[in-house]
Amino acid sequence: AYGGISRYFKYLIDGLKTNHTLTSKLGVLYSNNYYIKEDYQPLNHPIFKPFFSKYQKIKRRNNSYCKYLIKKSDFDKIIAISEHTKNDILHYTSIDEDKIDVIYHGIDFSKPESTKISYLPENYILFVGSRVGYKNFYLLAEAFKTLSQKYPDLYFVLAGGGPLVYGETEYLLRNNIQN
Repeated sequence: AYGGISRYFKYLIDGLKTNHTLTSKLGVLYSNNYYIKEDYQPLNHPIFKPFFSKYQKIKRRNNSYCKYLIKKSDFDKIIAISEHTKNDILHYTSIDEDKIDVIYHGIDFSKPESTKISYLPENYILFVGSRVGYKNFYLLAEAFKTLSQKYPDLYFVLAGGGPLVYGETEYLLRNNIQN
């Protein structure tokens, strides 16, 4: 998996590692995420892979681990990505507000990876990134299906997120969204 939020946390963690008076703990038991694959994850070992066979299992177990770490309260600060996230932490825990700092997404000045595209249609709807449930890929595909009936020269273009898996391919074919 690739993503903005994981890349954001990876850069924060790497920044913390440069200061030897600070330590950090990633609230992840297991992840196949590209950006954090080298960081310590207590259950990232082949023997535990069956416990994390589906995305929902990974998410549920990692959420439980985060709650456990927060309840332990052996930290000085929690980094939240937004005021909304900070408010959620305050609402669902008894953490002192002074222990939570909001650090918004920064800007990555490194040169992005890119691929030259030889052909891009004139009219298209672009979906960028992972197609997991909360990204609303299927909702956008439904909207495209409706729009393409009115605008037959409209294309559905996907970028990033890795190759299509069987269920996604089958869904697109079943709904006559091709090419």
